[in-house]
Amino acid sequence: KSEVASIESVEATGPHEVVFTLAQPDATLLAQFADRAGMMVSPTAAEEAGAEFGLNPICSGPYAFRERVAQDRIVLEKFDDHWNADEHHFDTVTFLPIPDTTVRFANLRSGDIHVLERLATQDIPAAERAVEAAGEDEQVMRAQELRDLRAARDDLERRVHDLRLTRQVTMQSLPSIRLVQENDKSLVTKINSTLVNTVPLWETQLAQAVTIQRSADAASAVRDANDLTNELLTANAKNLRDSNRQIRQEMERGVFDIEAVKLANAELVATINESLQIADEGKAKRAAAEADLERMEQELRDTLASAKARNVGQPAGAKMAGQRV
Repeated sequence: KSEVASIESVEATGPHEVVFTLAQPDATLLAQFADRAGMMVSPTAAEEAGAEFGLNPICSGPYAFRERVAQDRIVLEKFDDHWNADEHHFDTVTFLPIPDTTVRFANLRSGDIHVLERLATQDIPAAERAVEAAGEDEQVMRAQELRDLRAARDDLERRVHDLRLTRQVTMQSLPSIRLVQENDKSLVTKINSTLVNTVPLWETQLAQAVTIQRSADAASAVRDANDLTNELLTANAKNLRDSNRQIRQEMERGVFDIEAVKLANAELVATINESLQIADEGKAKRAAAEADLERMEQELRDTLASAKARNVGQPAGAKMAGQRV
């Protein structure tokens, strides 16, 4: 309750809308809603279970609670009726508490678990030593495991950084909201003044403008009618002459122009030569590509085995069963 102590009351104003009234400004409220305080649970299940709700929780996520064995595991299974079920690709998710960092890292390397929440300080150095000690057949796989560990460490650091940025932006939102409210209040006052003083004047001026425009439109219509009559007389005479000239010229032309036949033959010859040239170039490029592929494979093997590491904090393990990434 201390996480949402700033909430004074909650009111459902619609099927998809809730209004929170706060006792005082709270810049951290949105961040709290993103954690346990904001988790949506089934009201019916919570009322029926009471204090025992935590033993069989029913919430709104894409996975449903299946079982919990104290100090051993928590198992979730995919909820097929979730609105976004197609975007979650694991049939089950199993959380395993593994306090010992050596055992946890050994389980990750063996494939018994698929994801670590965070790495221990010695996990990445241990992976580096495993790469160095691995045989030639296993060296690429061990190097890739090391690369995956470093990527997980870097991803955690980015997530922590993003959370810190979000907290700062949330704290800055309060004065921004207050400024918007003050501007809206000033706009309302200005709008009221406009309605009282300006609108009556607009009505008079608009009536005069409409009358003047109608008179101008009538005069313009008379002028346009006269102009159109004269234009039709001259335009028809000119069109008759132009049409007669075009018809006679087309009657005297042949079915095909010799220039068009020459151009079509030249384009056909050029197309055949261009096709032969492209085929020769493609053959040469394929030969060069085979040598590049062998060089890139060797560079990838060397790069994965020689990457550097950095230290990270204390983890907890997680295992993904069912479909695998």
